[in-house]
Amino acid sequence: MVTNYSSTEQKIEDCTVNHIDINLHTLNETGMTCTLRGGNIVIGETTHDEIVALYGEFDNELDAGAQQLCMYHKDHNTRNRDEYVIYLIDTDTNVLRDVEIIRKLK
Repeated sequence: MVTNYSSTEQKIEDCTVNHIDINLHTLNETGMTCTLRGGNIVIGETTHDEIVALYGEFDNELDAGAQQLCMYHKDHNTRNRDEYVIYLIDTDTNVLRDVEIIRKLK
């Protein structure tokens, strides 16, 4: 999601990106791949354990049935609800399905 915080129309490059959602379903439909963090994470290939090995234990993990919601908060401060990354892991395959990067501005 791109937000224009000014009171006038702006070009997209002058706006703020505050929510990015990348999901395996869309990648598969378009024939695209997505790597993150310098190529260390590949949506649809990287496992939960590989992410933990690269960046340490998640700050929060929640079992949501067919997927596991795993979060890193900015500075690992779990009270920070304004800047965080969510990794959705398929519980059957243990593979990363979706990534959401959220940065709320006040």
